[in-house]
Amino acid sequence: MKYMMLFAAALMIAPAVSADDVNVGDAPSDFVGTNLKGKGVKISDMKGKIIVVNFWNEDCKPCMDDMGQFNKLQRLNDADKVQVIAVNVGRDNKSFKRMKKWLKGAAFTLTRDKLNMARRRYAVKRFPSTYVINQEGKIVSIHTAPGRAEMAKIKTQVRQLLQS
Repeated sequence: MKYMMLFAAALMIAPAVSADDVNVGDAPSDFVGTNLKGKGVKISDMKGKIIVVNFWNEDCKPCMDDMGQFNKLQRLNDADKVQVIAVNVGRDNKSFKRMKKWLKGAAFTLTRDKLNMARRRYAVKRFPSTYVINQEGKIVSIHTAPGRAEMAKIKTQVRQLLQS
């Protein structure tokens, strides 16, 4: 009952967002879930960094396959300049704990979007969905396909932003 009330409250305060509402050039939603310690993670706390926000869930095999590449992207880049955030969407406590264990030691920031608030604000319709945000806090690309070719585009874009 407690969670149903929280969910209803979140729906009332969360702005309605459709896929057409989030575009390249927009400022992203600030909230991207809660970290492993239960603290809210905000884009505004990473001002001046390139931020890669990846929405995923463990039922998405391509999402799981991409986790190693996101980890490599974070490890290859200074955390003061690039921050990768993997947002686990809407899973129960048991499965999230299992995913935390599986991803233990990951270099990127793992967050949980239990109530789908960040997912709605970013207008995520499929998994994986990845948003690259530049140092000025604007979305510079949106990727909705998994795999090596898409990861290569993301890595190239991060490299280009680091050089600008």
